[in-house]
Amino acid sequence: MQIVHISKHSPGTLSSMENIAIAILAGGRSRRMGRDKAALPWDGATLLERLAGAAVCVGVPVLVVGRQQPEDWGGPAVTFLPDRYPDLGPMGGVLTALESGSNSILAVACDMPYLDARALEWLLGAARDLPTGAPGLAGRNGDQIEPLFAVYRQDLKEAMAARIAAGRLSMNGLIADSSFVVADVPAEIRAALVNINTPEEWRDLDRKDKL
Repeated sequence: MQIVHISKHSPGTLSSMENIAIAILAGGRSRRMGRDKAALPWDGATLLERLAGAAVCVGVPVLVVGRQQPEDWGGPAVTFLPDRYPDLGPMGGVLTALESGSNSILAVACDMPYLDARALEWLLGAARDLPTGAPGLAGRNGDQIEPLFAVYRQDLKEAMAARIAAGRLSMNGLIADSSFVVADVPAEIRAALVNINTPEEWRDLDRKDKL
């Protein structure tokens, strides 16, 4: 694996970006949480509505992958895509998004309550400098690669389909086996990448927000 580390970049602009969409993965079963994480209330909206609102501020198309639009949807106008590869985790969601027509997908999870437009714009800016032959770019948060704060290109579709057929569903494995670029997430953005998986994490997050 050849990895290029990026710590700084020029701000991305729509005129300089390839055809890219933000894909919010919202098809998980939330087994550890015990309830639908996307529907958790946060700051007057659901987690999914709040993240969709932040994503549309960036100015690129926004996809919600893994579900139909809820009847009581209170978020912005975005495209909902049922998962073409259900129950396969993020690998199936990202491949579904890539098959929707965009050249590249910026993939994020719906369970990131602090993710905002600034963080998304930073990743888009880093992707602006992505070499032509690179299949994608992943954020690196300290020593941790973030597969759901990452950009995936169309070139990955065949490899992803082969991994799904072989039951190899690890996104970190896909990144490790490919010539991904790794962009070091700046300190001021790292807090935006917090995600929640359990009732205990959710209660702790809610309590901290009220302090």
